[in-house]
Amino acid sequence: MLRYLGFVGIGLAALWLMGACDDPAPTPESSAGASPSPSVSATAYEAAAPAALEPADRPALERFDSWLTRLSEFAIDTDASPEDGEAQAAKLAALADDYPGSAEVAAQIEAAAQDLAHAHRALGNGRPATAAAAFRDVSTGLSGVHPLIEADIEDVERDSGYRLAGAGVQAHATSTQTASIVRWIDGDTVATSIGRVRLIGLDTPELSGRCATAQEALAAAEQLAPAGTLVKLTDPASVDDTDQLGRMLRYVDLVDGTDVGYSLLVNALGDARFDSRDGYDWHPREKAYREHSASVADEDEQCSWEVAASAGLAPATDDDDDEHLRALRLQATSAAVDGIRRDATTLANAASASSR
Repeated sequence: MLRYLGFVGIGLAALWLMGACDDPAPTPESSAGASPSPSVSATAYEAAAPAALEPADRPALERFDSWLTRLSEFAIDTDASPEDGEAQAAKLAALADDYPGSAEVAAQIEAAAQDLAHAHRALGNGRPATAAAAFRDVSTGLSGVHPLIEADIEDVERDSGYRLAGAGVQAHATSTQTASIVRWIDGDTVATSIGRVRLIGLDTPELSGRCATAQEALAAAEQLAPAGTLVKLTDPASVDDTDQLGRMLRYVDLVDGTDVGYSLLVNALGDARFDSRDGYDWHPREKAYREHSASVADEDEQCSWEVAASAGLAPATDDDDDEHLRALRLQATSAAVDGIRRDATTLANAASASSR
């Protein structure tokens, strides 16, 4: 009997040792919070802060603002004498000389000014048919200039980081709130102590087992701002307060200035999206975000991306004050160009009638 009990004891001890060497099956809670792979969790992600908008870059757009005001104040007087008409042509030539955008637009306006001066000289010399042709050249020469002016403005906005407003240059005022991180939903959405936040100006891939970039974006966000971290939620005045899903639209900044969203772009884990360059609200860090966007969407075919509707993000509309005022400013520019062309056509018709 003792020998039998000894064998049983040895067997039980062996079974216990075998079980102790095996890893226990993960619980649902532990597996849900586990990192997707050792390589992802072992990565040290770069923390980064975008450069602030440079005050030295603002005057480039301010020059456009001043020039647009001068253009909107210019008009052809259809009752002017030939001498006064040539003075108006000189003002149009000054607008060409001072144009702050492309040489192409400046050349078109300069040519229109020369045609306008030529037309009034022809009238003064009693050559109405010649004047009529020159007035028509003014109208024709300016026919495609407004879209080019808008394109030049957008180029300056991209280069400077600033945005044209209804009058002047759009302010980049912000307000902030302090919160703590509860948990990251994915790379661009986080639950905080004061509510759920959708990061401004970027998109990370949808979480799925096939998309390593999505898992890595989540891991990076969790590493940069783990649960419990105090963060500053920065709310730019130019961006809607919430999206259509009720999430606050914010930058998530650490106390040392690190911008979590910008850091994801620097680490090539997201794309700069949902900003003024694709029809959404302009935000003050747009230039820096765009300059460090790695076009991840084009590189990982296993990843899927949110469309705007499912992201809850609405395009900028005329209901947005800043965009509405900017649109009105550009419409006024178009109206000014159209007015010059219309008045030149009126003068051409009058000159033609007098030549018969």
